[in-house]
Amino acid sequence: SLRTFPATFDICPARPAANKRFRSLRKCCNFWSMTVSHHRLNLSAGIASVTVALVLVGAKFWAFGQTGSLAVAAALATFLTNHKTVKQVFYPGLASHPGHEIAQKQMRGFGGMISFLIHGDAEKAVKVVAGSKLIKRATSLGGVESTWEHRLSTEGPGSLTPETLIRISVGLEHPDDLIEDLERSLAVK
Repeated sequence: SLRTFPATFDICPARPAANKRFRSLRKCCNFWSMTVSHHRLNLSAGIASVTVALVLVGAKFWAFGQTGSLAVAAALATFLTNHKTVKQVFYPGLASHPGHEIAQKQMRGFGGMISFLIHGDAEKAVKVVAGSKLIKRATSLGGVESTWEHRLSTEGPGSLTPETLIRISVGLEHPDDLIEDLERSLAVK
């Protein structure tokens, strides 16, 4: 639960030429196979033209979305590191992260997922997450909108997750807007 992880987009394979072909193929296959299997299994029909259009727009936007969220995540991780309410930040893009050196060698970017601990207890962590106006409260691993969650609340009894751990999946909002929202949320007593 303390770990952050990159999207496959961020991992650097050994051969750049293979990477280019793989990235193109992956985009095509992932989007088409998910769409085709969803429609055939659930609707027993062909793909609607509007679905095809949405898939193509998503495929074109995907790479920008990945790189855009990387820059925003780096800004948020730096902000959180310097905030008095935050006890510890887990983001491989920070030099203080134990896996930072390895991440630099293996990744193009450090992902859009940030986990952090706050000072206080579980009740305060829940209030922090509930205090947001912009960041949506949801269990999600990515999208164009930023989401966050109090991990312990979603994992249930027997979880080893620290009670004050919050996980953010960073979207494409402007970093200043997200930082303003975090500042407001972290000020909750």
